[in-house]
Amino acid sequence: MRKRFKLPCYQQTGLNCTYYSVIVAAIISRKCHMTPDEKKKFTQYKNMCAKDGSMLRLSTVRFDQYFPRFGVYFNSRKAYINNDDEFISPNEIKSILDLGKVIILNIQNMEFDGREIKHKVSSCGHSICCVGYDSTRLIFRDSNKYSNSFRKTLDIDALQKGYEVLLEAGYDLEKREMAWKRELYIAEMFIADNTKRHVPRKLRRSNRLRKL
Repeated sequence: MRKRFKLPCYQQTGLNCTYYSVIVAAIISRKCHMTPDEKKKFTQYKNMCAKDGSMLRLSTVRFDQYFPRFGVYFNSRKAYINNDDEFISPNEIKSILDLGKVIILNIQNMEFDGREIKHKVSSCGHSICCVGYDSTRLIFRDSNKYSNSFRKTLDIDALQKGYEVLLEAGYDLEKREMAWKRELYIAEMFIADNTKRHVPRKLRRSNRLRKL
């Protein structure tokens, strides 16, 4: 009988959730835990995180330098989605999970309520590994333990509401900025894969408005 894979259990030690979420996603994606030497490297890896956190993209870029054995690529969402949508919807997340992929999400304006992620107007964001969904919730493997569990959930309808507010803001920069400050939404998203996938050339301009 095949031994059941043991999910990673790592408690973050500060505002370094981006680095923890990347290693958790890699371990689950490849079903391969760190060696003792890699655990030492992980201490160096996560210590590169700034005191006030860092962008998820930077954490994914640095991962391959420290953990080449895993052979994990953290690809852009645009490599999987055949549209030019600017914002990240719950349906998009579910469609990639349906491919059997593990996803890292940077969630903004949130707080923890036990094992649930809830909407809260704040400057608080969190990077977390998304592993599945059911009829009403996204399911995560977190780096913050609660009641001896690293499993967290997020109501899909709550995330959909924030997504729709961003859509309604259109190209009005004032409305966009207000939505970014107040709504529950996904700011960054990367997909753990054993294949490096490139963004189609025609979609490379899709994030241009984020720089305005």
